[in-house]
Amino acid sequence: MFVVGWDDTTRRFLIDLSEQKPGDVLSSALLLRQLTLPAIRTPDSPMEIGELSTSYVITTVQRRLYQARFRNAILDAYRERCAVCGLRIRPLLDAAHVVPDHDPKQVIEISEGIALCGTHLRAFDAHILCYDADYNVRIELPERLTIGEGERSMLLAFAGKRLELPKDQSLWPLECGGLPPP
Repeated sequence: MFVVGWDDTTRRFLIDLSEQKPGDVLSSALLLRQLTLPAIRTPDSPMEIGELSTSYVITTVQRRLYQARFRNAILDAYRERCAVCGLRIRPLLDAAHVVPDHDPKQVIEISEGIALCGTHLRAFDAHILCYDADYNVRIELPERLTIGEGERSMLLAFAGKRLELPKDQSLWPLECGGLPPP
């Protein structure tokens, strides 16, 4: 394969896929083996090249120093299961703060957290999922949220279900505090 030229109008390299060096005389057998390839669209501008290429960025993340201990304590109290759906795959579970933790304490308060799977954690953080004073799951889908029937039924499947709580009632989470208006 050889690059044999450049076409300024189409902004494409011309490539010869044969085994012959440019300028060599081609036999009829070699001509039969040459491929005709369709034209491949090339980006029109450097901006488009950037959009089409994979990009990476280096970021800085601020993480709570005690978050790993908090997660472990919460998951232990909840017997390594999501309080909403009962999922028991530890790598898919996390500890959600039911009260803001602007000033982390030295002592972890289990009642300030709840064990949730990734889906329910994100629904909790988005104020779609909460629980009432009797620890029953509340789902409130904002009217402006456009979702399919599958997503709707997946979220609403646990509405009204009682949370799976720690055996020790003193470890139960503090009240959710209600949902903010959508």
